[in-house]
Amino acid sequence: MITATQRKILSVLDKKARISFAKIGKLTSLPKSVVNYNVNSLQEKGVIKGFATLIDYSALGFSEFRVYINLFKNKSDTEFVDYLKQLKSVGVLVRCIGDYDLVVSFYVKDVVKFWNEWFFTLEQFNYLIRDYSFNFVVEKSLLPFFVDSEDRVASVVGRKTLQKYDGIDLTLLSKLNLNCRKPIHEIANLIDKSS
Repeated sequence: MITATQRKILSVLDKKARISFAKIGKLTSLPKSVVNYNVNSLQEKGVIKGFATLIDYSALGFSEFRVYINLFKNKSDTEFVDYLKQLKSVGVLVRCIGDYDLVVSFYVKDVVKFWNEWFFTLEQFNYLIRDYSFNFVVEKSLLPFFVDSEDRVASVVGRKTLQKYDGIDLTLLSKLNLNCRKPIHEIANLIDKSS
């Protein structure tokens, strides 16, 4: 059970995870120490699993292919799930109950390379995959969960113009994606660059 104070903090973090504890305190009328204590408590309880960066992959030239998979029920899927987790192109892996057993989002630049990888996957795990279907994601709206309806603004991902980027940009994104709350000076030290 989360408290009203924790809900206030989560609503701010849900909109912008890089915001400082001092700014969260100002927005929620709480002392910074209370914010810090509650965030740590939520992390210890497993409510907060991490702090992720929302990256619009279309701006980097990637497309999202979502695969909906049904598995044969009498087989263990552990090896298959482990295989999917290690694929660099897999960005989201969801286990479901309902119409599908797994939903997997692949982020790819080269459709032919994706098809080749998918058909190789089918060859390796044909004993496990009962059927599957595809969907090409054009645009998706991501809504903050803990935000009151009048303040609920979607982050839209997809249909972006390709942006110029280099290796440093990709390295920064990879570090931010692991923990977007990491201070800029620490990220700069990790990649041996100045802030």
